[in-house]
Amino acid sequence: MSTSTPLRVAVLGQGSIGSRHAGLALAEGCEVVAWDPTGHHAPGTESAETPELALQGADASVIASPSIAHPAQARLALEHGCHVLVEKPVAVAAEEGEGLAELAADRGLVAAVAMNLRFHDGPRTIRGLLDAGEIGRPVTASATCGSWLPGWRPASDYRRSYSARRELGGGVALDAIHEIDYVTWILGPAADVDARLARLSDLELDVEDVALFTLGHRSGVVSTITLDYVDRDYRRGMRVVGTEGTLSWAWEAAEVRVTTDAGTRVVPAPSPAAETYARQMRHFLAAAAGGPVEPLCGLDAGRDAVRVVDAARVASTDGRRVAVG
Repeated sequence: MSTSTPLRVAVLGQGSIGSRHAGLALAEGCEVVAWDPTGHHAPGTESAETPELALQGADASVIASPSIAHPAQARLALEHGCHVLVEKPVAVAAEEGEGLAELAADRGLVAAVAMNLRFHDGPRTIRGLLDAGEIGRPVTASATCGSWLPGWRPASDYRRSYSARRELGGGVALDAIHEIDYVTWILGPAADVDARLARLSDLELDVEDVALFTLGHRSGVVSTITLDYVDRDYRRGMRVVGTEGTLSWAWEAAEVRVTTDAGTRVVPAPSPAAETYARQMRHFLAAAAGGPVEPLCGLDAGRDAVRVVDAARVASTDGRRVAVG
């Protein structure tokens, strides 16, 4: 990114994802100041003693603290006049993110949720092919994300991570909310949901490790989303069945397959996760400098994804289909 004066970016939270964001902002030529309650900060960054001091004089900010802190820190950053990229989820419950989008609009600030899979060639290719009418009208879809939580960060104890702790906003439904976001980004908003959220494995956590959703979209499409912390064979992907064909994307295959009456063709969809974060950071910084915002996930879209989780928790408890939002 080239500007006459480098953007100053404040990164709140210096765990694995916060350190990644700090490094990416540095790589784009930004000045980066970091805050973390432990005092840790990524190499090449300045360290601030408080979030307020980190935000003073900053042009943009990244909120990468545990999920429970996201709404308050995003509000603080907006009140300091900073453009904001807040890590997913924007809030643990949708009501906690109320007013953030309005505040950003009032201040004329870019505010987005870090849904980096919008920058992955898999979901982006599926969205583009659907928009081009490649398989006609979508009828049904499925998305999945399964992985082994203790393997995410082998150097640390998963039991101490925010993912495993309700008090920090953990649980696979919020942790893997990317699937809810990109499914609704591609197929349109959810109208209602049926769900089962449960702790079923032997993992030591106090949150759900399995989440199954059936979404009814306002467009009429029906989709299913399956998430878990248990699968040791990492899997991620999406399949869309339309009136004239089928699209399927698998992370491990790094491709999108397009099947119609004319046969099957393959569209490459490389899966280096690091590149999705880099694309997202470049796009956020460009938007902060006055460029286009799409395909960043806005705060309202981020809250819509959390609304699906809110409704799913009720549906799972009550055993009934629940309207979203």
